[in-house]
This record gives sequence, C-alpha cells and structure tokens, in this order.
Amino acid sequence: MLVSVIMLTYNHEKFISKAIEGVLAQKTNFLFELIIANDHSTDRTEEIIKKYRNNNRETVKGYFNHKNIGPKKNFIKAYEVTKGKYVAMCEGDDFWTDPNKLQKQVDFLENNSEYSICFHNVEILDDRGAKVERDRLFDKEKRDYHKNELLFGKYLPTPSLLFRRYDLSNYYSIFSKVFNGDTLLLSILTQLGAAKYIDEISPSVIIKHNNGIWSSKQDLEKWENNLNTYFQIYKILNPKLKEEYFIFFKKSYGFAIHKSITDNNKRYKLKFLLKYILFLLRNKKFGPSLFLIRNFNNKEIINYFII
Repeated sequence: MLVSVIMLTYNHEKFISKAIEGVLAQKTNFLFELIIANDHSTDRTEEIIKKYRNNNRETVKGYFNHKNIGPKKNFIKAYEVTKGKYVAMCEGDDFWTDPNKLQKQVDFLENNSEYSICFHNVEILDDRGAKVERDRLFDKEKRDYHKNELLFGKYLPTPSLLFRRYDLSNYYSIFSKVFNGDTLLLSILTQLGAAKYIDEISPSVIIKHNNGIWSSKQDLEKWENNLNTYFQIYKILNPKLKEEYFIFFKKSYGFAIHKSITDNNKRYKLKFLLKYILFLLRNKKFGPSLFLIRNFNNKEIINYFII
C-alpha cells in the first residue's frame, strides 16, 4: 500500500459521492486505500458510503463514529489506521478533478527525498456548482517552499496535499487544543522538508457552503482561532525557530487587534491584548509587556505591532 487517502466527513450527503468518485477515478501503478472517517453523520452520508464500500471493498475502508468527536480527533483516528507510505487528504465536501493527481505527486516524492509534501492549485465552488474563486492560490503562492517556510502563515489547500507519513503521535495532544488542524499539520511537515508546487495537476475543488465549519465563522472568531493555533505551534518549536516565529506571531496579533478596532469590537480588542500580554509575560519579555499595559487605551497602540 503506497498511498492512504483520508476523507473526513460529517453530514455531507450532497457532496460525498463526488468526493469518493474523484478518489476512485485515480489512475495509478500502485495500490491506494481510501479511509472514510464518518463522524456520526445524521443524514444519508453513511448510507451513500456503504454503497461505495460494498462495491470497492479492497479500496474503500473506514468507520462510522457512534458519537461525534470533532474533526481533529477524527483526523487522528483516521491517521492511526492508514497504511500508506504517503497520505493524501480530501474532505467529504471537496473533490479531485485530475485522475493522475496521485500518480504525479507520488512520482515526485519518490524521486525527491528532501521534500516532505507536495501540493497544487484548487478552485472554490458554491453548493450549486457556481465558481466563487477560479484560483484559490495567488500567482505568488504557486511556488515551492523551503524547509520551515510554511510556519509563517502560508496556505496550502488541504485537498491538494500529498505528504510523507510520519509518526505524529507526539503532537496528538496539540491537535486537540487547536481549531486549525491543517495549519498545525503543515507546521509539523514543513520542519521535516520542503514543499513542492506541481502546476501540471488540474485544480481540485473546495465547496463553500453555509454548513462548512470554517466558512460559517465570523472574521474576528477566525482570528481568535488562528492566534490560538499559532500559540500552540510556537510552543513546539526549537529556540532558533521561536525567535523567528515571534516576529510573525506579533504581527498576527497586530492584524487581529487592528481588525477589532476597525470593527469597533472592544470585547475582542481587550481579549487579544490581554492574551498577547500574558504570552509576553510567560516568555519573560517584561519590557514590551509593561509598555502595552501602560498604553492599553492608547489609540496608537497598533503601531507597536507593525513596527
């Protein structure tokens, strides 16, 4: 078994067939498995999955959770049963369009050991099939990334990923503390090797709909989740990377605070400032902490974060 495809799903009855068919359409010279991790869907998702499993028993595997455990725990559970040398991701409301996707990605990683991950472009459709974004990646993002470069807020689309299967067990407790599991995963993988962009693969598709876990959140709530994830990533870095990451972390808090000021949301401004000051105190950065405390209500406080 060379590749394991993880498909996390919850109440995706409208989309799951297309997701599964995109995986089963792959043309490869190696065996692959599809692990469908159904997190206690309450619609017809499991009924649809069973039909594909019954017709493709050698390839379609997975489980049905008898209670909902959430996407991070569900990912860990699925990852634990994968058998492949490489892992690909396709959630139940996404789908692949290129039948040669896996073959092209595996061929690259097999011949380039210094890379831990490869990816390609995606496009965004709404739940009626209309295009929201033709290219999810900007032109400047369609490139390779050096080792550790993905730590600093870079985005790689989840349904485009293929990565080497590493032992992630040391990080399982961290996954349970973050909302953005994909960001944490990339922060781990980037420390293990470079990332390759492959332009010759047709874009996969992400469906944007109201029931999407991330798309349903408001901007400031997204910022809060991002900052918590960045904090958890900071804790697992070595001292040298922590120094570099601190600058990125500071700027991220600045963007979040600026957004809270722009939205005239005093609650989030207070929350972001207090959390950042506590972060500074924990890391014995007493000078900046004292400055922020003294200038807590100063309208120009945002300048601290962007200088």
